[in-house]
Amino acid sequence: MSPRIAAIYMVVVVPVVAARADVMTAMSLLQSQERWKVWAAEEKKIQVTGRYWGRTASQIRMQKLDIVFIPEKGVRVPERIRLGTPLAVSGYFVNGKRRPQFLMTGLIIEPSDVEQMEQQLKKIPETKAKARYNLANDYDVIATFYSDRELQAAVERCRTMTFDSQRQRHQNDPEALWTLVDPGPGIEISQQIQQDIRFRVFCLRAADDSDLSVLEDLKGDLKGWNIPAQTINESLLSAFEANQSLAYEKADEPQRRQLERLLYRQVRLREFRSTLKTDNSNALTVAVNVYEELPEEITAIRMLKSAGADYRLKDIRNLKRRQLDATIDLLCEIGRDEDAQKAAKTWLDKQESVVRTDRLDGQLRLAGDFLHASTQWNLSEYKKWGIEYLKRAWTSASHESPIVAKEIEQRLEQLGFTRLHQRWHISDDLEQLPQSDIELALREERIVRGMSSAQVEGILGSPTRRIRMASLSSIEDVWVYGERWSSRMIVRFRRPTANSDDSAKVIGIRQIRGR
Repeated sequence: MSPRIAAIYMVVVVPVVAARADVMTAMSLLQSQERWKVWAAEEKKIQVTGRYWGRTASQIRMQKLDIVFIPEKGVRVPERIRLGTPLAVSGYFVNGKRRPQFLMTGLIIEPSDVEQMEQQLKKIPETKAKARYNLANDYDVIATFYSDRELQAAVERCRTMTFDSQRQRHQNDPEALWTLVDPGPGIEISQQIQQDIRFRVFCLRAADDSDLSVLEDLKGDLKGWNIPAQTINESLLSAFEANQSLAYEKADEPQRRQLERLLYRQVRLREFRSTLKTDNSNALTVAVNVYEELPEEITAIRMLKSAGADYRLKDIRNLKRRQLDATIDLLCEIGRDEDAQKAAKTWLDKQESVVRTDRLDGQLRLAGDFLHASTQWNLSEYKKWGIEYLKRAWTSASHESPIVAKEIEQRLEQLGFTRLHQRWHISDDLEQLPQSDIELALREERIVRGMSSAQVEGILGSPTRRIRMASLSSIEDVWVYGERWSSRMIVRFRRPTANSDDSAKVIGIRQIRGR
């Protein structure tokens, strides 16, 4: 190579080498310590960024580096540099010394790392969250290396500001908001904030009727979804109704479980209601399903039952008694007693209009319906109608079927009525009748004056002995029940001589105790 060409080459290369000085941090320089001697031999130009750690004469030290930095001629080191001040030192290593030496060809005092990070942060838009996090991560490495609490606090502020900005920006975007539950390495989010975000996401998704998977996802992330709570604090409920997410953020752990259950109830109840037919024909089935899974939804269950009752009332006249029982019970259960009475009257009116009231079977059927209404539905005013139909049925049965008439009579007696003197009496009133009343005595199987021989024989049977005494005007018979020397009853009859034996009447009764 000619001297001229070589001269030109040196002129070009020297500036290039100076321009291409490797920029290294104190940390990366330490990591490359085994190459320092090589770099010294090559006179490799390096720019080291680090922190000021002290000086002796004109020599300086940098934190974490066991290197003597010696300024070349013309390089001035300021007299007063605060400990920990960031420096950018240019130069190269020198071999042959016991302690590594670095000849400084340049020295720049830089702003603090906190200032540098804040200046760089201002240049990154809030929408560039990834870049802001990367910046925080870079300075986190520096803060850790130097154990710099101030810088570490600034790093955390940067991350927090970025995270809060994201959270605010995405507050109505469930998909973007969900990514903040785990925003990435280096970003520590508390469990409470993570759960706040999850709950907010599910509130947004719950408001979207088209989100069909929200219920299953909610079950996986909100552990309070299946913990029923019959009662909930009114102030907490009001706060939830006003702002679900805010109420959750302010709640303690037990209250959070209640709010998670509330949110689940909202979504699940909406699902149940979506199965309700437009005519409410399946409202009672839906009500049962809601009760089994969401027993706290008292108002919703009541409304569904009321809708189901209304559906049944449309065809109340044609219901079977079993169906009517259920409808009446339902109306009373939900506090619609007046509607229950109207339904009963409507149904009973229909029965009276279609049943043959002049026939025994119709009379018995209506008696059963009215009496059922008085007992099963607690509508006492219908008892008298049921009794009247039973009495009419007894009259019909006494001609058509004595066996049935006897059964009806027994039923009436159970209801407090007794047949006497061709009339029905309230049983309690019979106590007011005289004990000598023959018909009453017959019912009670007692012997009283005025009874015929046939009536006495019907009660006591045939006598042990019969004795007859006659006169011109009358005949007197004596019936003895029981053997001599034992307790016995003596009944005396009398009749006119011209009359038959059947006309004899009891004129005396005597009870004799045995000896």
